Amino acid sequence: MSDDDVIDVPLEDFDIFVHQSRERFDKEELQNLAANINQNGLLQPGVAWFDEDRGRLILVAGERRYRALKIAGKTTMAVRVVRGRLTQSQLLEINVSENLQRSNLTAIERGKAFRRLMQLEGITGREVAARLKVSDATVSREISLLDLPDDLQAMIADGELPSSVGAALARLDDNE
Repeated sequence: MSDDDVIDVPLEDFDIFVHQSRERFDKEELQNLAANINQNGLLQPGVAWFDEDRGRLILVAGERRYRALKIAGKTTMAVRVVRGRLTQSQLLEINVSENLQRSNLTAIERGKAFRRLMQLEGITGREVAARLKVSDATVSREISLLDLPDDLQAMIADGELPSSVGAALARLDDNE
């Protein structure tokens, strides 16, 4: 099987990638996606990595689709299987890149993913930006949001507070 093969895999045969960048799964959106899948089928396969050491497929990209398939009562998921020795940071790059292209991670989720990638690889924000093809300012701004108190981070993640306001708040001294 080549890396470009798309295969149908039973849902129970997946482990979920532990460094998944998406943290919030809106129930209504999942219901809508499940309904869409029932009507139109799964339009885009997920990406899974075959972990040779465990003999298991790790779902690296497509957890929203995976969850929606379960809601829709489906038993399999189409995935493109990636093989070979990959590091956790390489898997995270695949995950973040796919979600950035879909443009639906929250600014908080992106900030956490950028920071995780920096920690896993021991690289700078500038290097993360270069690898993921985003601006240095985006990486810096979204990581700065993680310095905010949890309640403000939740407001940003929920769309109650614009991330631009959060970034401005993050630049203030605690006394201000």
